[in-house]
Amino acid sequence: MKSQCFRLLVLLAASNFNNVLAHDDDNAISCGCASDEHNFKIDCSDQDYLTTALFDIQNPNYACKSNCTSDICKTNYYIIQSHHDYCFYHELSELVTSVYHDYQPKCMDCHIHRKNNPDIYTCPVPDCSDEKSSIQAYNFLILNQCKSDCSKNGCAYNFRTLRSVYDGCSGDSMNKLIKLGVNTYSDYCHAEDCNVDHGSGYDANMLKCGFNGKSGAMLFAIIFTVSIVGIILIGTVIFMTRGRQQRNQEQKKAANFEAGQQVPTENALA
Repeated sequence: MKSQCFRLLVLLAASNFNNVLAHDDDNAISCGCASDEHNFKIDCSDQDYLTTALFDIQNPNYACKSNCTSDICKTNYYIIQSHHDYCFYHELSELVTSVYHDYQPKCMDCHIHRKNNPDIYTCPVPDCSDEKSSIQAYNFLILNQCKSDCSKNGCAYNFRTLRSVYDGCSGDSMNKLIKLGVNTYSDYCHAEDCNVDHGSGYDANMLKCGFNGKSGAMLFAIIFTVSIVGIILIGTVIFMTRGRQQRNQEQKKAANFEAGQQVPTENALA
């Protein structure tokens, strides 16, 4: 019975661990952690490095377009996607944009925001709880054909609405359509883009593991789970120790009682 209770508590702790991960921006790893794990760099000035990744991911021997789960496919996609999302539009070739959109449906993204551009607008302050307005903004971009001209009336405003939520809100409060809207229209609306004010040092910190994305939640989840399991183990040991002590006391009482009830022998009476 005790072992069953212990297993139940361990399963409960594991469930809490999984729940933490399930709410971490759809389990997307941060690009800073992905760069550590897959040994690549994020450097908007190194075009040769980016070109190598473009050629590698399109190599037919790797078949990344049909199956992006191999290490070489994931690494090269991370390189392309992280640069696409982080670097300025003018720092990237059209091939980067084209390949990114070709492989995005098959490959897993890492999480990173675009670095701050001092030459563009400041985004409106996002209302992370107002999901309806963000989805309406995405629908506006579609219905008004903003891909053809994002500068026309309403397109720029609605794209900035999406950008402010995408860069300014956490993954848990974000509808997938918002992510899709920014990823779809960022290349067409780059001239109308905006910055979310995250404070100084944010751009450099995004390239570090543990700053955003999965790593922070992973650390919390591990600490939380280890703490729960530790508490369970300590509680189990205390419970078993007290039970053993109680049994020993009961055995002593029984032994003393039996000794007191013994009939005196003839030698003892003599």
